[in-house]
Amino acid sequence: MVVMTASSALVVLYGLWLTRTAILIVFAGLLAAVALSSLCTIVEFWTGLRRRWSLPLVLLAFSGALALGAWLRGPAIENQIDRLQTSLPQATRDFVVQLRSHEWGQWLVTHGLAPDQVPRLMDVLPKVTGVVSGTLGFLGGLLIILFLGIVISAEPQTYRRWFEQLFPLASHAYVNQVIDKVAGVLRLWLFARLVSMCAVGVMVSVGLWALRVPMAGMLGVLAGVLTFIPNVGPVLSAIPPILLAFTSSPRNAVFVVLLFWAVHALEGFLITPIANRAAVDLPPGLTLSAQLLLAFLAGGIGIALAAPLTAVVLVLVRTVYKEKVLSD
Repeated sequence: MVVMTASSALVVLYGLWLTRTAILIVFAGLLAAVALSSLCTIVEFWTGLRRRWSLPLVLLAFSGALALGAWLRGPAIENQIDRLQTSLPQATRDFVVQLRSHEWGQWLVTHGLAPDQVPRLMDVLPKVTGVVSGTLGFLGGLLIILFLGIVISAEPQTYRRWFEQLFPLASHAYVNQVIDKVAGVLRLWLFARLVSMCAVGVMVSVGLWALRVPMAGMLGVLAGVLTFIPNVGPVLSAIPPILLAFTSSPRNAVFVVLLFWAVHALEGFLITPIANRAAVDLPPGLTLSAQLLLAFLAGGIGIALAAPLTAVVLVLVRTVYKEKVLSD
């Protein structure tokens, strides 16, 4: 019996390992569904429309906003992306040349920043930051996430009922309570991230413009988008503007470092706590540990989804584990 139980557990773990990326994509789809459903709820509250009409209205408004932005700023954005692709490798090479003028810089160059390694670093950077990443796998995953979000948000009660069938009838009321708590935490977490992303994007854009760093708007948008990923995102978003500022003078690069430190200190100590007051309080150490673990297991998508996954796990621990497991 023990051998059969252990074998079954190993088979389940092996299956989870094989499907880890698919599981994370499904979770991202659920996160998109929570976001869309929240917007639909707001529209329904103010207009009295049913879900069959509120969801198309939200999707139409979102698509229209994207189309308008692409029409107004599309050529400028494309031009800045092309400039970024050209400028970043040259800025990195200039940075390496400056390092060679110092003893400690020569040690760094010898141990990982040699000129022949610069092209490889610059090949990796766009994939990590997503500035110019447009691979088929990324787009395919994005389409699946969007499709799942639309389908689930169109009939959330149907999927809730299906999930209830996995549990005894007597526990359906409690299962619904847990689902409501998880959905509520994810909704509040998304709202807090959105507020932080907008605030960081505006502050970084204005600060880089004041420091006369080229492509300040694009770099500000990048900083705002990467704020979605706690801990890791701010570091990644700071690398391109620091390198570009270094081409003009090391002093400007120091000012850019101070700018990013001030912006993310303000975001971490003021903006996020206020926006995230009602949500689960995520300890930075716990979030970073989850990011390291999921980075090893699933790569970039694991890093991006580590924080909301940690929030869900904390809710389950504080409800199901404490109320059911420990009480029994």
